[in-house]
Amino acid sequence: MFKRLSTRFIIGTFHVIIVSSLLSFIIANVYYHMTLKEQNDTRITNTLITQKKYIESHPEIKPDAFFTQLANLNFQVVAIKDGKKHFYGTPFRVKNLPYHGPLTEPYHGIKERPFNVFVTGFFDNETRNTVGMPMQVNGTRYDVYIRPDVGESMHEFRIFLAILFLCIIVFSILFVFLSSKYIVHPVVQLKEAARKIGDQSGYQTSVKRKDEIGVLAHEMNVMSAKILHHEEMNQRFVANVSHEIQSPITNLLGQIKQLRQTKDFSLLDDIEHQSQRLSGLTKQLLMLASLEKSGGTVEKELFSSKLLIQEVIRNHMYALDQKEIFVTTKLKDF
Repeated sequence: MFKRLSTRFIIGTFHVIIVSSLLSFIIANVYYHMTLKEQNDTRITNTLITQKKYIESHPEIKPDAFFTQLANLNFQVVAIKDGKKHFYGTPFRVKNLPYHGPLTEPYHGIKERPFNVFVTGFFDNETRNTVGMPMQVNGTRYDVYIRPDVGESMHEFRIFLAILFLCIIVFSILFVFLSSKYIVHPVVQLKEAARKIGDQSGYQTSVKRKDEIGVLAHEMNVMSAKILHHEEMNQRFVANVSHEIQSPITNLLGQIKQLRQTKDFSLLDDIEHQSQRLSGLTKQLLMLASLEKSGGTVEKELFSSKLLIQEVIRNHMYALDQKEIFVTTKLKDF
């Protein structure tokens, strides 16, 4: 899906940020619902009781003046008189107050508000999300419902939070891009090193780190060195095998030529010996190939150096005769 590791890293980081933010919001919302919501309801109820005591001790204050003053204290107000609703302060987003006639006891809409996973009750601007109670204002009964005007009372703080979150998002994106380059750069170097190892055996990467990428770079350097060593061994092996095969072939050709000329059938023994030697070399090559394929180890064993030297001289007898070289040996078994 993604052709670049840096793109995968950036997308993955953004997914982590989004999921973490969503889970954090849900946890905070659950905490508000289980703990803070009741405390908020109690605080607003106490405020409304204080205002009730004040207005009932000052019956000369006009209703509009009292409710306007209450709204100026950063509250949204619903005042119901004879079933007719009057609103003061910032308008409510949703007017869904469940009104069933005059109140006989305090209304706790904030505390009793149903839980919503994606909406925090503290910011839910609805008429049902209020605290209400009856009171006498200027000698007239009113059912008064209030809730904090969060938008007005926290206006500056909301601007502060908006700037804060905007800066967090911008700097997060910036540093995610920069960190992706920092993290992916050594991986790109390793990719380039792997390509060069294919073209140039023994290439060593310059990545020096202490983390997993550094360990991978070290292992690649070790692998490159082993590949170079293996290629050198193969080159020496090919050279040695070519020499070992060329010698009996040369001897065979010379002995066959000599047999045609002299009709000396005693040379057949040497020809048979050289043929057996070639057959033995072929078997050894096949055995070596099977050992390399299976990863087996070569077993070491003792042999007679006298027999080895005699075998070498015998194998090169024809070449020595051609060059008129006479070889004598005096060997002991050791």
